[in-house]
Amino acid sequence: MGQRFKALFIEEGKSANGNYYSATVLKESVTKFKHGRSMYREHTDDKTLINLVGITVGNALYSKTHRGIVGEVLILDEGLLEMANNTPEKIHLSIDARVRRRIHNKEIIKIKKINSIDFVTEASAGGRLLCKNLKKETM
Repeated sequence: MGQRFKALFIEEGKSANGNYYSATVLKESVTKFKHGRSMYREHTDDKTLINLVGITVGNALYSKTHRGIVGEVLILDEGLLEMANNTPEKIHLSIDARVRRRIHNKEIIKIKKINSIDFVTEASAGGRLLCKNLKKETM
């Protein structure tokens, strides 16, 4: 059983850790935020099935309204799902990715690979749940 939520995966601009993501780079990278991308609780090196708490659903897109990449997530973990339904503002999203950046100003010039999109308590690049989609999934 799981539930879908609309989510902002990453927002353009300067992140809390000093990286700069331009709208152009995000638009060029949108296909890397594809259906079935694994989602874990916090960034973890142990990316195994036991730590999997969600997946991305469908194709992401660049949103001018949200100034970033938006898509849907399916939360599978019951504890995380309860928190998402009761206090969604406490859940943030963060990408675990390989990027190419300019050293002198930390400008990201390419997102090379997305390893996962993870649920965290503090996101540096604006990732968060936007709203609940009331369709429930049965698995």
